[in-house]
Amino acid sequence: MNNQRRKQIKEVQNQLSEIRDNLNSILCDEDEYLCNMPEGLFSSSKKSMVAQENVGDLQFSVDAVDELIDTLKGVVERKHI
Repeated sequence: MNNQRRKQIKEVQNQLSEIRDNLNSILCDEDEYLCNMPEGLFSSSKKSMVAQENVGDLQFSVDAVDELIDTLKGVVERKHI
């Protein structure tokens, strides 16, 4: 891989890091919303079920972006044989 493509991949990694940070911020907000939900609403509300699903899906998304960043890091660091 030439240096130009490595540079392009590093730029994509930076963009993905920003996306991960934004998703993580949204995740924290949704988790805080869920944690601050009144107990009566939490145990019997569809809102709490949706919020729990959102937290799980957002966490999955953050983890997936992290994995993608790590994969791209390996591509950039791989030496030409």
